[in-house]
Amino acid sequence: MNYLVEQLRNRLFAFDDKTIEVIKHGKTEGWRFYYRNNVSFLYVSERRNKLVVFIKAQPTELDDPRQVADWFRHYGLMESTFDVHDNDEIKYAMSLIKQAYYLDKGRKYSAFTTDNSWIVKKGEISG
Repeated sequence: MNYLVEQLRNRLFAFDDKTIEVIKHGKTEGWRFYYRNNVSFLYVSERRNKLVVFIKAQPTELDDPRQVADWFRHYGLMESTFDVHDNDEIKYAMSLIKQAYYLDKGRKYSAFTTDNSWIVKKGEISG
């Protein structure tokens, strides 16, 4: 397992032990999907020398003084992305992830669930 993934994963599970992890490996990269109450709030893509993190929060919603979060839209699943290059960036990454977690927890809908079903109507899932 990538050392950065392990560090991020340990901090994430220490923050919320009800979070679950689903690992799917593509041909060129590994994806880790994190869910709370069957609703995705975080994806992590393992690359050779960094992690690419996708969170369900718009960059404008985040307190991000380093301005590392950038817009990302893919089928409405995630809204921000940023890179983690070393262990020193894990703590800052967790601050953004926690913000996204609490922002998403207050929402009454999501686009994707652990059973790969699409949710069309707002309010079908509550956090």
